[in-house]
Amino acid sequence: MAPDAPKLIVNAPRVKLISPTVARIQIPVTARLQGEPEVGEEYYCLTEVWDWDDDTESVYQPDCEPYKKGAPLKREFAAVHFYGVGSYTITFRLRSGEKTVIAGSIDIQIRRSGSH
Repeated sequence: MAPDAPKLIVNAPRVKLISPTVARIQIPVTARLQGEPEVGEEYYCLTEVWDWDDDTESVYQPDCEPYKKGAPLKREFAAVHFYGVGSYTITFRLRSGEKTVIAGSIDIQIRRSGSH
């Protein structure tokens, strides 16, 4: 039986309230690669791309040793980003070159405290 396809789960506070006197708030975001990839090399040493949905991206290209069978795969990812009031879809992608290997996203809302 083939292993289940891996999933990328993205987590962040879905709704965050900020004070009327604050312009922006820092939001922590995590992602976790779940499941067992059928071919480990495809998921080894991938470029991490956070699309913040505010016309900015954060990109991290790890510096890894060449792949060897059984090499550990990075499964936990974390970042923070500052947001103002609004609704955003945060998308996290793991890429090999220009090809997206796997992606996940989460919707968040930043609201002023005391508003509906």
